[in-house]
Amino acid sequence: MFKDFIKGVIKTPIWGINESEKAMLSEYKDICLLCGKPKQETHHLVFGRGLRELADKDHLTASLCSDCHKAIHYNGVASAESKIIGQLIFEIDRIEQGMTQAEAREEFRKRYGRSYL
Repeated sequence: MFKDFIKGVIKTPIWGINESEKAMLSEYKDICLLCGKPKQETHHLVFGRGLRELADKDHLTASLCSDCHKAIHYNGVASAESKIIGQLIFEIDRIEQGMTQAEAREEFRKRYGRSYL
């Protein structure tokens, strides 16, 4: 199932853990999710005008080093993938709370102003 694939990609499932732990996509909060260097920055999976604050509230963030963070923001494909992953995580979380996929997608669209899928 795709949900299990996404959970496998994300090092530690964000589902069913407390709110303070839910803020990062990896159990290793002090290292870069991509390369393993020490964490220097927090990346918002969904970003843009006014969207970082929403991503913080929805816990759609990842620990990164500054090199990997810059690489995501300066690469159009990586930026698009980041937003897609953020939306998938948002939708899966809502589905596990009892929404249908269509309801979860519509809630994301209303909250973030568009769908990346």
